[in-house]
Amino acid sequence: MCVLMALSGCAEQDPKRHYQEIVIEPQSEQPADHRHADDRTALPGPAVPAPPLPASDPQAADTPEFTWDTPSGWTESPGTGMRLATLELSHGYESAECTLIALSGDTGSLSANVRRWMEQVDIEPPPEEEMQAYLSGLRRFETQGGLEGVLVDFSPWIADPSRTSTLVGVIEKGEHTLFVRLTGSQSLLDSQRDQFMQLCKSVK
Repeated sequence: MCVLMALSGCAEQDPKRHYQEIVIEPQSEQPADHRHADDRTALPGPAVPAPPLPASDPQAADTPEFTWDTPSGWTESPGTGMRLATLELSHGYESAECTLIALSGDTGSLSANVRRWMEQVDIEPPPEEEMQAYLSGLRRFETQGGLEGVLVDFSPWIADPSRTSTLVGVIEKGEHTLFVRLTGSQSLLDSQRDQFMQLCKSVK
């Protein structure tokens, strides 16, 4: 009781308490931008360079006009750039793909191209003398459009009919060259050789 009375007495002796009011001044803020993101005007800042435009392909831009007749039973889909079209065919359980590619200017010698195509189908290119004899015996033809062409056939180099091989028709039109290339098993190429030649000879 004494303790409680003493505390009560202390409180009564200081009936008024003084408090120091601490005022915190608000910091200045930038006005909020409540506009929609699409409506905002770009703020000043370092310039961001625009992405470069894709480089044009001079050969694709200079692609000449070629026309042809797609063989019966072959499916054609359009290409882009230097590839004018892709043709697909099937025979039994096998299928093959034929591409038509147009190039401008110097496309390399026939010998260099034949060596490259041989390597792509795992044929060891022969010595130069044998290669020249092979090239001189290639079948030459003329298309319906009066263009000169040559047929590259690797069947003399392939004994296994199940191996992958290729037929290539090389057709010249001024400064442009059209490569008609059919790739598939040797047995399928043998069965489709006549249709392939019809395709090549129809070129105008």
